Amino acid sequence: DYYVVVTGACVSVQSNNATLLIQEAPQVQSISPNSEFCEGDQLALSASFSVPGTTYQWLFNGNPLTGQNTTSLTINNVAPANAGNYVIEASNSCGSITSNVVVVGINPVFNTTISEEICFGDSYQFNGTSYTASGTYTANLQSQSGCDSTVHLNLVVNQEITNTINESICFGDVYNFNGQTLNQSGVYTGVLIAADGCDSTVTLSLNVLPEISSSINESICFGSQYQLGTQTLTQSGVYNEVFTAADGCDSTVNLTLTVLSEITNQASAGICQGGQLQFGGQLITQ
Repeated sequence: DYYVVVTGACVSVQSNNATLLIQEAPQVQSISPNSEFCEGDQLALSASFSVPGTTYQWLFNGNPLTGQNTTSLTINNVAPANAGNYVIEASNSCGSITSNVVVVGINPVFNTTISEEICFGDSYQFNGTSYTASGTYTANLQSQSGCDSTVHLNLVVNQEITNTINESICFGDVYNFNGQTLNQSGVYTGVLIAADGCDSTVTLSLNVLPEISSSINESICFGSQYQLGTQTLTQSGVYNEVFTAADGCDSTVNLTLTVLSEITNQASAGICQGGQLQFGGQLITQ
């Protein structure tokens, strides 16, 4: 405090006290360090001053932030666009000061969907759990930056494929099945690869049709003929012909053919003049 004393010949007079205040420009004492936040978090920065200002202004990448006029800065639900450089300016009647730059990073929060297929009987490992049924499964993980990472798994379990086929072949033929050449009746199983890459079990029921063979004995008269398939026969002997049976297989017919011998006889007869003789279908008069 200051005052003035005035002294005259008769008296001394002292003034009222006067207070002198010496004001400085603002001085930054501390500010938040460089920081990283997760997308969607609340960004919070603050500064303190050894010499306070009368006004404050936060700036982002050199541009003033509207409404951010205190020593604390808060931004809710931050996005990647909020990453950058932040400073605070403090001012009073003696001057102004700008703080050091605070570099803020915004790390993304991942929300990923993956789709997978497995074969029936297999399993899929996801976030430490083994899954064997179709469905949608969710795992909440943390990325390297420490932010949440949500992964959705759409799992499809391809159904077991089984098929049964019935086939018939002729005696003497073969059937090719799953690398096997089959010629006997029976039930056979093969594991194949389906279009989706999974196992497909095929059961084959194979029927080998029996060989068909028949023998016949026939007789014809001398001078006649016998038709056996494509053969026209006029002589005794053993013949065979291969036909196609109703089931589509060969049917062999063995024929024993006998050609009966021609029979001739001679006879003598006499008739009287004017008489007649009946011979077979003829009436003889001479």
